[in-house]
Amino acid sequence: MDDHRFLAHLAVAIAHRYGGLIDLTGPLPVPPPARVRVLDAVEAGTGIEEWWAGSRETLRMLGGAWHEIPYVAAGGTRHIYHVVEPDLLTVWLTHPQFRMVK
Repeated sequence: MDDHRFLAHLAVAIAHRYGGLIDLTGPLPVPPPARVRVLDAVEAGTGIEEWWAGSRETLRMLGGAWHEIPYVAAGGTRHIYHVVEPDLLTVWLTHPQFRMVK
């Protein structure tokens, strides 16, 4: 987990220094809802929308600006990634569920 924290602090410092945003390369990484099986969500998309909804709700609670970028992968599956401002990532660092996409 230390490498996740280091990555987040580095991203925040660079974004502040250059006035940039932070691309999480996926949705804000929150645990899946209890009724969503990770393997089913990743392989078949079953429950993925519910998982993404939890990610969005966590972003709203953290406050700050964020953007969701949807895209369709080569196999036709839908995906999203989040781009956040550095202050939002700083708040995420203090959250009990903190983790980074690496």
